[in-house]
Amino acid sequence: MFLGSHLHGISGPVRVLLARDFLENGLLYTDLMSWKPPTQKLRQKRGLLNDEEFYRKLAEKWNYVDNETTASFYIGFVKLIADELKQHKFVRLPHLGDMALVEQKSRPAWVGGAHIWIGPRDVLKFYPKEKMRRYFNKRQGDPAIVLR
Repeated sequence: MFLGSHLHGISGPVRVLLARDFLENGLLYTDLMSWKPPTQKLRQKRGLLNDEEFYRKLAEKWNYVDNETTASFYIGFVKLIADELKQHKFVRLPHLGDMALVEQKSRPAWVGGAHIWIGPRDVLKFYPKEKMRRYFNKRQGDPAIVLR
């Protein structure tokens, strides 16, 4: 795809590359580039659950089933969710909410100094149940109103 020379400071046609073009042409853009989730600061706090602690607490909730059985059941649960998302792009989790693969529209992006076009992609979204949202919103108290 070629764009006109209407881009600031660029003369002549400009080729818009797709992300796969970067891999084919040996450039440094890959899917393995780091991405920092917005929860990174939360994970730095002490006392958050690691895998072993998570399975131990889950086993307590299930009347002290051994950790191996708990981990096996949980991995089966995760595989069920993945299979449903692959097959139907939607899964309803009782008491939690809905998970869906929603198509994100194609959009332009910058990779270094190159302008690329990212095609449509499926993005994983979670929509919590209204009851759960109300519970956690109520815990925060009423919103503060600032008058100026």
